[in-house]
Amino acid sequence: MEGSKFFTHVTAFALVLAGMSCERSRETAGIPPVVTTNATGPTLMNDRWRIVKMAMAHDVFTIEVEVVEPSNALVVARELVEPLQSQYAEVLVYVYAEGEGSGGHIPMKRIEWTIDNGFSELEY
Repeated sequence: MEGSKFFTHVTAFALVLAGMSCERSRETAGIPPVVTTNATGPTLMNDRWRIVKMAMAHDVFTIEVEVVEPSNALVVARELVEPLQSQYAEVLVYVYAEGEGSGGHIPMKRIEWTIDNGFSELEY
């Protein structure tokens, strides 16, 4: 049951994010807007960020995301967390610089959202 819940949430999340990226302008250079699937699971992208990994366990959803502009990390995290707030007690967003989401790089920051405390940032 846990696997089907995860698949349902990832599918809904992908559809919400794909719809949001359709409304955005493609004027800026950076990560191209596209939704693809690879051997390791869904990869979601737009012109400002790219999700490199997602996981959920025990009412916590974790997202690892590369951002084109590091100063927009909190804005991106809020965008990603919003559709999940009614389904999870905690969402963790690990933010990487563009191109550093894999290969053992340390994230720039972790942005946590909880039902009780809202958003908080931890810079590494």
